[in-house]
Amino acid sequence: PSSAASDVYKRQCIYIGFEFYYTNGNLAFPLDDSWIHLTFAKNFSDGFIFQYNPGEFTTGSTSPLWVIILGILFKIFPYHIFLSIFLSFVFFLLSVIYTYKISLLIFKNLKFENYEFLSVMSGILLILNGRFNWASLSGMETTMFAFFCLISVYSYLNKPDEKIKISIFLALASLSRPEGYLLSLIILCYDIIKNKKFNSQLFIGIIIYLILVLPYPIFSKIYGGSFTPNTFEGQGGFLRVIPDFNYLRIIGIYFFRDNLITGLLWILSFIFFVFNFKNFRSQLNIYIVIFLWLFLLPIFSSILIPNWRHHSRYTIPLTPFLTIVAVYTFNFIYINFLKDKKFRFNKIKYFFYIILFLNIPYYFVYAFNIGLNTSNINDQQVKIAKWVSENIDSNTGLAVNDIGAIGYYTDNKLIDMAGLITPELFDYRKLEMQEGLDSLESLYKRNNVGYVIIYDHWFPDFLEKRKDNLEYIKSEKLKINTICGGEEMKIYKYNYQSK
Repeated sequence: PSSAASDVYKRQCIYIGFEFYYTNGNLAFPLDDSWIHLTFAKNFSDGFIFQYNPGEFTTGSTSPLWVIILGILFKIFPYHIFLSIFLSFVFFLLSVIYTYKISLLIFKNLKFENYEFLSVMSGILLILNGRFNWASLSGMETTMFAFFCLISVYSYLNKPDEKIKISIFLALASLSRPEGYLLSLIILCYDIIKNKKFNSQLFIGIIIYLILVLPYPIFSKIYGGSFTPNTFEGQGGFLRVIPDFNYLRIIGIYFFRDNLITGLLWILSFIFFVFNFKNFRSQLNIYIVIFLWLFLLPIFSSILIPNWRHHSRYTIPLTPFLTIVAVYTFNFIYINFLKDKKFRFNKIKYFFYIILFLNIPYYFVYAFNIGLNTSNINDQQVKIAKWVSENIDSNTGLAVNDIGAIGYYTDNKLIDMAGLITPELFDYRKLEMQEGLDSLESLYKRNNVGYVIIYDHWFPDFLEKRKDNLEYIKSEKLKINTICGGEEMKIYKYNYQSK
């Protein structure tokens, strides 16, 4: 495992190499959201806690812990872009280590033959996973959330009586991503059902968890009007009666693309779970938490916020758990269907090598993707941000629908046309069109908005009704768009009409 972990550094150089090739040597981000986190963290380090526009509290971040950690580190090491990417990579490496440790714990407990080999396979499958590598250099909280989920599960499986430590790790997972609430609920319910009691240690653990987690939802309620961050409503989040089956289909496609065999094993494991539920309860209870987390998160997401954008990055933290389940399921097939037919394990090892080989195509696909994605963000959004910084007075407000790079490179006050830091826009969308547009213009006036920077196809009604107010200035158009919200982002000067 140590040699495999050290090999991660060499493999990451491949991804950095592709990024440098497509960006002419510029270390940067493959997502606008990375720049949003960076802006929150930069402002945090300057004393503007959870403020995108200094002086205005907002709940536009879904990862308060990521903002806090970066904000503190920026005080010590003010190389923002490098530090964000390096931290993503560190949590990637920790995730690989704990994937191995969880596999070792489970497979040894279940008395699997060659459990060490199987555990190493789980770790290497993660090392070679293209999407997880992409996330490791994204400057996002994705790998941090994966790590805190892994260490929470490991702590619970290894020493379930240490409720306080487990609660702290679960709280850190929940502060990394709101999906951590679901993992916390799974472990809590499972622990109560398994032990059939609610002892004082569990009660103290719950109190500690709530003390750590509740401040941000309360902050969100005060400044955003909801216990969830603004991003929930901004990305189409609401409770659906029927799951979005198209979302589940696309999630499945991503898992199959990562690796055809592990994708098949993921489906087989679901069938195995359904038909062996009694065995899970009586014999395999050390494994059931992982299984529930792996399958319940996509189901809950399909009901609440079925968003598969950016290479389905919200499901990337499930990748370590999927590798564990896939290796377990493969070994189950060997034990129950192949072992009695005189298939020796040293021959079965070659099947694992084939599985590893199938990771390679999309490992390189995402190496290309991180280069192309970063190039897109640089060539469009970063270019526009730097043009704004050089050509528009900092006292002039801007209405923007991708706020990340512009928020980082300029000091202008921003109105977020997507609503992530400007939740008033969610209310305007519920009004009749003319009333909503009038309310929007009133918001512009209050904030001295002089320019609108948008993708046209996002706001056709606004462009149609306010075409006399908008004066085209310039745009940045991509030849091949792989990640941005549109091929062409335009800058308009907004002229207020006298009535």
